[in-house]
Amino acid sequence: MRKPAHNLMAYNSQIVVDEKFKLIAATDVSSKGSDNEQLYKMSKQTQDNLAVLSLEITADKGYYSAKELKKCVLGNVNAHVPEVNRNHVQISKGKYTREQFKYNPKMRTQEAKDIVKQRSSIVEHPFGTIKRMLGWDHFLVRGKDKVSGENALIMLCYNFMCVINIMENELFKKFIQVV
Repeated sequence: MRKPAHNLMAYNSQIVVDEKFKLIAATDVSSKGSDNEQLYKMSKQTQDNLAVLSLEITADKGYYSAKELKKCVLGNVNAHVPEVNRNHVQISKGKYTREQFKYNPKMRTQEAKDIVKQRSSIVEHPFGTIKRMLGWDHFLVRGKDKVSGENALIMLCYNFMCVINIMENELFKKFIQVV
C-alpha cells in the first residue's frame, strides 16, 4: 500500500454485503492503497458466489473508475458509485470517457443518491461488528496468502454469528442436534 510519504506493507479488506441479512457475500484483500480497481473484481466474485447472472451493487466514491464501471456494464452489474470531483477526473485522466458521460447523469438522480446513502449502514455494519464483538482490528499474520486466509476466517466467523442470530438460538440448537 502506498502512502504519500512512504511505502507501507498493509492490506485492505474488501467485502460485499447482502442488503437484507448483512451477510458477507464476497471478500478479498488488496495491498493497493486505493479501491478504484476493485469494483468489478468484487462484483464478479459476488456473482459467482451467489450463482447469479446479474447484480446490483453500491460502493463508495473510492471505487469510482470509468474502466471498472465499463467492466461492470459488460458483466451485467448495475453499479451505483458516486462520481468523484470532476476537476480531479479531468486532471488525472485528461478527459472524460464515453462511459462517464453515460454514467454520471444516472448518479445525479435522487434514486441513485438514496441508494448510495444506504450503503454505509449496510457495508459498515460487518466491520463494526467484527471490531466490537470479535475484537479484531488488524491482521495478525504476514504475507498475502496468510492475510487472505485470516481475512476469510474472520468473515466466516462474522457470517456464522449472523446466521445464528437470523435462525434464533433455539432453532439453531435444534438444527445442530439434527446434524
